[in-house]
Amino acid sequence: MPERPLYELYRERIDALSSLPLNFDLERRDEFTAANGWHVDDFQTELPPEPPGPPVSGGAWETARRILREYRFADPGIITGIFVPDMPLEQRVMLLRGRAFGLTFWFGTKVGAVIDERRQGEGGEQQVWGFNYQTLEGHLERGQMEFTVIKLLESGKVAFRINAFSQAG
Repeated sequence: MPERPLYELYRERIDALSSLPLNFDLERRDEFTAANGWHVDDFQTELPPEPPGPPVSGGAWETARRILREYRFADPGIITGIFVPDMPLEQRVMLLRGRAFGLTFWFGTKVGAVIDERRQGEGGEQQVWGFNYQTLEGHLERGQMEFTVIKLLESGKVAFRINAFSQAG
């Protein structure tokens, strides 16, 4: 008998997250700095390059975009994102199962924004896709993590970026 998908096993928990508020005030975003006791991360790693120009079908940018959308970039031994896969990304609530030191922790998050744009940046015009998720009431931390895949259209360089601010909840 095939094993049921995690989102079916935890559907009630996922549904309960929909009504929870954020556990931080986004209106105060400018205050979320290291000087004010927040942990700020900005990490980027290069992926295989593509030819210059728009993202290539089946290339690194498109593959990374799919992996991000499916939340398959995290080590499942540490963190697993559980969500209803047919729900639009813009409306996604996600139950995160974290494992550390032999313990399991449960965290509620929701997608705050989806990014899909061309913009000017370091290195010229960029094609950028990604999303952020924000922590919900009851989460051990508070804050936001943004995940993006970026292609520099002039050079063909592709990168995965995480930008986050967080604080113990």
